[in-house]
Amino acid sequence: MRGWGKNLGIKGVAFVITFFLCLNAETDRMVEVACTLPVTYVNLPDSLVRMDGAPVEAQVRVIFNRKFWQVAPGNLIATIDLGDAVEGIHAFALTPQDVSIPHDRKARVVEVVEPRRIPIRFEKKIRKRVKVFPMDDGVPAEQFVLFGNPRVEPEWVDLIGAESFLSEIDAVYTEQVSLAGLTDDLTSTITIDQTQLEGIVIEPARVEVFFNIEKIEDRILKLRPIRTSPRYGSAVQPDSLDLVVRGPAAMLSEIPESRVRLSLNVSSLQSGDHIYLAEVDEGNRVRYTPRPPNDGEEGEPVLPVLEGSIQNLPDQVVLIDFSPKIFHIVRGAP
Repeated sequence: MRGWGKNLGIKGVAFVITFFLCLNAETDRMVEVACTLPVTYVNLPDSLVRMDGAPVEAQVRVIFNRKFWQVAPGNLIATIDLGDAVEGIHAFALTPQDVSIPHDRKARVVEVVEPRRIPIRFEKKIRKRVKVFPMDDGVPAEQFVLFGNPRVEPEWVDLIGAESFLSEIDAVYTEQVSLAGLTDDLTSTITIDQTQLEGIVIEPARVEVFFNIEKIEDRILKLRPIRTSPRYGSAVQPDSLDLVVRGPAAMLSEIPESRVRLSLNVSSLQSGDHIYLAEVDEGNRVRYTPRPPNDGEEGEPVLPVLEGSIQNLPDQVVLIDFSPKIFHIVRGAP
């Protein structure tokens, strides 16, 4: 017992050294396992586009030590060199030599399980210029309206991608811009909507859009003439009317008032002096209804309903009222 207790320090150091030697021998032991590795593709010629379908993972069998296993074999990456690709379908072999291993790791790929050959389809890359259309959502505040068509800068962008994809694309659209509650003009930098453009490069990918928001106002156009058709053998009294129109302020100020008139077709009306009541109809039209109504006394002629239209009002300007409302329409001999 006394001998055992001698030189305890030396014996302790020897024990520690022996322990770590055994641990290192265990962790350095080589193992073989199956691994799933990411596959990357490099050196694609600039004139080609790689189409969808190429695998992004590969199954391999790898020999490495336990230390390497503990730091995860995800450090292994399979790389396919596309430098020899041509238009059409080209098959590439995936071999153990295509798997890169960190230089400080003891590992070796012994077999590629799958895929061993990777067929990839390539298409010619082209550049196509297309027009940009802005997309908006919502409506401006009450008594305001979007005036005219929104403007885009730049108006055209370039699409770069596979010829088969671009041949079917004639225009692109921006992501939606909200106009909800606006009372003033809006300028916004917005991205092109890429929902249907996967795999296509857009240059530039962002554009500026300009929305012109105008206040809605009313304007009175005085003594606008009534023109009957046919022009001969018919007359209307009064032969003019005051129009109340509504639209964007900027548009109202540009109305060519001298050219605005009411065109009224009376060709279906029989001879005589007839009284008609007029009212606003849809689409800047005026509806003329005979007075008294057509259900008058027996033997009284049935008068047709007549329709007139306001000529030369700009888009976004609508007729909301007019005066007078009662007219004498004379057809043939009075």
